Amino acid sequence: MLAFLSGLVPSAARAHGETVRGGGAGGINTVGAVVSPGILSAGLRLEIRQFDQFTDDALLGFAADLEDVHQHAQELSATLAASYALDDSWCFNAALQVNAFRDFREATLDEAGMPRVVRDDLSGGLGDLLLLTRVRPWHDDNHHVAVLAGLKLPTGSTRETDNDGERQGAHNQPGSGSIDFQLGVAYSLVVDWFELDADIIGHIRTEGAMSYQAGSMLQADVALSASVWQLTFVAELDFLVSERDVERDEVLRNSGIATLYVSPGVVARLTDEHILFASLSYPIFQDLPGIQNNELFRANFGYIFSAAASDNHPVEQEHGPDSPHEHRGHAHAHPHDGPEGHGGPAGEEPPP
Repeated sequence: MLAFLSGLVPSAARAHGETVRGGGAGGINTVGAVVSPGILSAGLRLEIRQFDQFTDDALLGFAADLEDVHQHAQELSATLAASYALDDSWCFNAALQVNAFRDFREATLDEAGMPRVVRDDLSGGLGDLLLLTRVRPWHDDNHHVAVLAGLKLPTGSTRETDNDGERQGAHNQPGSGSIDFQLGVAYSLVVDWFELDADIIGHIRTEGAMSYQAGSMLQADVALSASVWQLTFVAELDFLVSERDVERDEVLRNSGIATLYVSPGVVARLTDEHILFASLSYPIFQDLPGIQNNELFRANFGYIFSAAASDNHPVEQEHGPDSPHEHRGHAHAHPHDGPEGHGGPAGEEPPP
């Protein structure tokens, strides 16, 4: 049932939505490999990330020690995504974000060498555009394997300013200003009312706005889902690890991440075409090099519309009336196949 989520929406990892989300047939965050020809999906996902906070005194102390430390209390990301499967082996996804940041603070040294706190109560704007394709070279009635390839284009704003009218650093801009690449593989196992999805995706990042290059990243996800009547219950593990960022050819020691999340979620099929989903990700392990504030949790909420784009590609042609997908009760078994990642959010993912 979740297949429709796949590829519809990427997550706002590190503020710029580099992380693909919404995957395969069963994962809200995991990208799956199921592809359903002729299915068109569109969706909207809202992600909220909450962080703990350093005090102003702590920030001033970091600046006095010449440590580059910045923080914001909350990241918000709204993603509009769509996906379409051209045939039973190839689907295309697109996702565009709007990103916002609340209560940004960092301490810097003024002209006299005295530390001061720079603030920005709220900033935001258009984020980057993610284009993603998923090619499924092999599948049978139960097993699906897909190759993922993505391109992130610098459509986002990089001119946001703080409360004093000064341009914010690249780390607090809605867009990255960089052209980045994604490459990975996904797997799905679908048996009656049960589904397993998994992915491994590499993110290769290049230099963007203000000579800033976010660290390249690897994500790995696995999701188990079970459908009962109109509901699908999901349990996921999501792992992210990234290199340190680079600014003006200097490696930033207070950057980089290695985080493992446990992510329970639920998907509600209101009708064959209309779906709601929600997921809460809690970090059970965080390794943050240098001085960084911990992430407390991230929450995702969304809506997906999925329907057959034409009568030429009925889902039954792929699996047959007695297939596991049919047993799960989806009139459009894996709409996500059509769009991009996320059976839900971004369509079928080909996921920030």
